[in-house]
Order: sequence, then structure tokens, then C-alpha cells
Amino acid sequence: GREENVSLALSISNYPLRVSEAGLPSGVRWGIYVSGTMFNGTQYMYSIPLTTPNGSVVIMVPDGSYTVSPMATYFNGYNNPYVGSARQVTVNGAGVNVTLPFNPSTYTFIIRVNTVLGLGKYTIKVVGYQFNGQPYTYTLSTSQALAAIPLVDGYYLVTVSGPYYITSYSTKIMINGVTPAPLSIRLIGILLIIIIIIAVGAAAVFMLRRYGYL
Repeated sequence: GREENVSLALSISNYPLRVSEAGLPSGVRWGIYVSGTMFNGTQYMYSIPLTTPNGSVVIMVPDGSYTVSPMATYFNGYNNPYVGSARQVTVNGAGVNVTLPFNPSTYTFIIRVNTVLGLGKYTIKVVGYQFNGQPYTYTLSTSQALAAIPLVDGYYLVTVSGPYYITSYSTKIMINGVTPAPLSIRLIGILLIIIIIIAVGAAAVFMLRRYGYL
């Protein structure tokens, strides 16, 4: 008989990895990174930028373990206004669906208030517009020296005042992808006026007595 050599061509099977987002409005630039290790030990990397309403993408991958991570987001002139969470997936002979949840990025705005001769609470008021165009109002009445206010990207007017203080403070801040710098202010209490009036009155009485008018 005649001997024949037969070559077998083996190919790697790929399966659909469907990645979807949850929580992004239309017009947001986003995307995904996929990295991991294929079943044969080969490292795998893939990335693709997207823009909503395109809220999902299908990638063909072989069996293996992968991390699906979100890219930084961009919307309406703001950098990374939404932050997503990564997910771990394992592909083993079948397709896999994974959803990346996104939420607005939140930053803590610190206000330190030094009150001089204060007699009561002061009020912090923050008004403005968030990155998505939504109006925002926040009011806090406190006598504490430190206030921590959670804010998302946007443009805000911050005022600090109180009925028992003769000074007030106002400033505008814009948050765009980074935590705003802490704000330190000083409020002078109305008690200062009382002290001045008493001091002036005492000085006047002293002078009148000195010159014999009393």
C-alpha cells in the first residue's frame, strides 16, 4: 500500500463577548479595554472607543479569563463625568454577556469656616448647573468649622452667610474631572459691633468725665 501524509489544520474557536453599558445618556463618549489570558496562556488585549446611543459591542474571543474595563468618559465639555466599574469574565465554550454600570463622578468640596465672635449658625448655599444641564441647589445650616459637600461636574455659585455675622462670602467654582480645591473663609460675628459700641461708649464717658462734663 501507499503511505500518505495528512495534515490537520486546527483553528481556535471564538465566542461572542457582548459588552453593554448601563447609566449613560446619549452623546457620551466611552469605550472598553479587554485584557486577559487565553486558554493557551497567550495574553489578550483589545480596546474600542464608542459613543452612546451605541451602548454595546460584540467581541469574538477564545476561551479564557478576561477583565473588561471602561475607558474614561467625555460629555458636554466635561472630562470623565461618568465613572464605570470593571468586570471579570470567563469564556468557556459559549458566549458571555457583561454589563458595565456607570454613575456620575462625585467629588467632595471642602469648606473651612473660621468664625470670629460668632453667635450662631451660618448657611452654606450652592446653586448652579450640573454637567448634564440639570439645575442644582444645596443648602446647609451649621456651626461646625468644616463642611464636606458632594458635587458632580458642573458650574456653581457658593455663598456663605448668616444673620449673626456682619461679613459674608461668595465665589464661583467649576468642577471638570478633578476635585475642587478646599475653600477657607472667615466670618466676623455681629458681636464685634456690640463690642465696638460698648468700647466707643466707654471711651466717650471717660472723656466727658475727664473734661468735667459728667
